[in-house]
Amino acid sequence: MSTESQPDVATMQRIQGRDLSPANVGQYMIRAKNGYHQPGEILDIVPIRADRGGAWLLTVKWVATPVDAAQISQAKVAFDGPAALIEAPLVRAVPGTAAAQLELGEIPEDQAVVEETGAVVSDWIKLVQSGPYVDGMTETTTVRARDLTPRHVGKVFGNGDESGLTYFIKVLNFRAIEDGPKPGVQLWLRHSQIETRPAYDNEWHVPFDREFKFVELTPFKG
Repeated sequence: MSTESQPDVATMQRIQGRDLSPANVGQYMIRAKNGYHQPGEILDIVPIRADRGGAWLLTVKWVATPVDAAQISQAKVAFDGPAALIEAPLVRAVPGTAAAQLELGEIPEDQAVVEETGAVVSDWIKLVQSGPYVDGMTETTTVRARDLTPRHVGKVFGNGDESGLTYFIKVLNFRAIEDGPKPGVQLWLRHSQIETRPAYDNEWHVPFDREFKFVELTPFKG
């Protein structure tokens, strides 16, 4: 993999959380998210006194990446945990991820590139298709029902009918049901139109461990 997809190691300083201090306000830290090294400016840093092992609470202004908007959020950094500071707020693809493949224009022919973060797994494969996406990639993200969030509303996942035809279902809304005789997740869904029937809406009640494969298409830039 070309080093063009990596941050310049000369500009990155790896430290332990205990080495952070309020003097680091105004500097940039970096994290790996959705296939990119995402820098963020440290706006504030205060100790979490209730944490027995010692930790900092950082307020960070993260810069935008090709897949995530700029945002301000808080991050907890344990004293015995790692942290990375960087001199320049440059967004770079994480080597070995689909983002790096897209950046370099290289697509693996024999295997998908896999990113895993907690319960979410994203598989990227090559896509060649008619219509608006002439050449590109499709990302299939596996999410358990218990891990659904409001950002999944409006997303689509694949489903197969009795004939073996695969089509898309859009999530209109959902609600987690923790108590009662049938705990799980209630979903309000819209099934896409296929040749044998029109589109229609219905509801599903699924267990918390039910997995959905959400699909997003990304065309290559011409």
